[in-house]
Amino acid sequence: MDVELSYFEIPLCTDPDEGKVELVPWPFLLPSVLVRAMIDQGYLSLLVGDLGHMQGYWNQLLLDYPGHPAHGQEAQSIPLTLYGDEGNAFRSSWMTFHWQPDLSPLLQNSACSRFIITTVPSSMYVFDENGINLTLQAAGAVIRDSFNDLGTRGCQIADRSGDIVLDLRCFVVNFKGDWKYLYQLFCMERYATKEEVCWRCRATKGTNDPNWSYSNISDTAPWRRTLFSESPWNENVVPTLASLLGFNIQMLGVDLLHIFHLGVGRDLCGSAIRIMASKRGYWRGRTQEQRLKTATQRLKSYAKQHGYSLAMSKLSKQNLNWKADCFPELKTKGFDCFVILRWLVWEIGNKDIENDLLSTALWSADCWLNLLNKSRMFLTELEEENRLTLGKLCTTSYAALAANAVQGKRFLFRLRPKYHLWHHLAIDVRASKLNCNIHATWMDEDSVKRWMRIKRQVHRRTATENVLRRFLLGLRANLDRGLALVRSS
Repeated sequence: MDVELSYFEIPLCTDPDEGKVELVPWPFLLPSVLVRAMIDQGYLSLLVGDLGHMQGYWNQLLLDYPGHPAHGQEAQSIPLTLYGDEGNAFRSSWMTFHWQPDLSPLLQNSACSRFIITTVPSSMYVFDENGINLTLQAAGAVIRDSFNDLGTRGCQIADRSGDIVLDLRCFVVNFKGDWKYLYQLFCMERYATKEEVCWRCRATKGTNDPNWSYSNISDTAPWRRTLFSESPWNENVVPTLASLLGFNIQMLGVDLLHIFHLGVGRDLCGSAIRIMASKRGYWRGRTQEQRLKTATQRLKSYAKQHGYSLAMSKLSKQNLNWKADCFPELKTKGFDCFVILRWLVWEIGNKDIENDLLSTALWSADCWLNLLNKSRMFLTELEEENRLTLGKLCTTSYAALAANAVQGKRFLFRLRPKYHLWHHLAIDVRASKLNCNIHATWMDEDSVKRWMRIKRQVHRRTATENVLRRFLLGLRANLDRGLALVRSS
């Protein structure tokens, strides 16, 4: 696709041994440039499947953001999501930024809906004395200015006579990525490794006052009153992306993949399997190892029967982190966690499980996830009611299992800070009823892996530029295939 790259200076540590910092011209594929090129070349339908859907989308979303600049121009405003995460190439991590159009008809096709902006090597980050990532802030400023240009100047579409018939605007309304990415990009003072753990509220680890602990999930917990009451960054530091047009702290999404399937879900499934394999009656075998072997056979049979693929070859004490002084954790990929949770629910449905609390936690968590997966972008009244009911049931059941384990002095059901963010997803109420599943990054992870594969095939020094150019080289073919899919549907 005939689109030019842009170069902006960002601070990079070019010699870590000597601490040498330089302003280096860095390549960016600006969203403003690519969006206008896509519209000019006839790919508008991949940015928003039906222009008639925009009014209804904004009518619902703007219930959360009363002062947003899209008010009054809902029918010509395209919603976008900004994503970031680190991928691995050349034995180091690279922060990758990309964006997606939220109303694209091909959101499940990453090649047609995820558009890279740049990649930055984490080994060359520059930090100031307060720990602020100056490299990401500089990159964020470039990205902010490009998106703000789409929100102010927009994109005009003219008819054959040259008259403007459509004046489109684009606004970033969602931020996706894992917790570490949001923490660095938004200069947060609250994080999993700190006393205050949450960017949404003032929950703590309970060191000074147990009432403020994130493990306190009672309806009277004081942290509940602080939801979105203050910015999570220092008042003297404003993240560059916080000055995006219409920015609101509620736009920072909690990634269900990292929080549950690579977080609490691993703890839940790992502890459940350890409990079930420790006793006779669940799986055939005289020893724990034999029972795990039987469980593996049953898991693979279930996965084959339901058309699921598994990356994990077997259930073992090693990949369950089964040790006397450690919390069990299912060490596998996120999709494996999804499959194993469903399988465990199937297992307890075929057996008389003594632990009713465990059965409740597994069943309600699976039902809650299934509800979100099958629902649309905005939940109906009934779906929202079920989300809250099931969410409260699974989070309280898990917390009760953790409390019982503590009382019994057993390493089971770890209650880590990710649990608190999961709890927010389960109980927080938004006026728009936006489905929190839209912030899950399954397809985004696939895009990052694809771009890292390209990066490994080129020279490290020019890797980012070559990735962007190769992306553009194949973009038109991908977009044409996308158009064909849209027209045939």
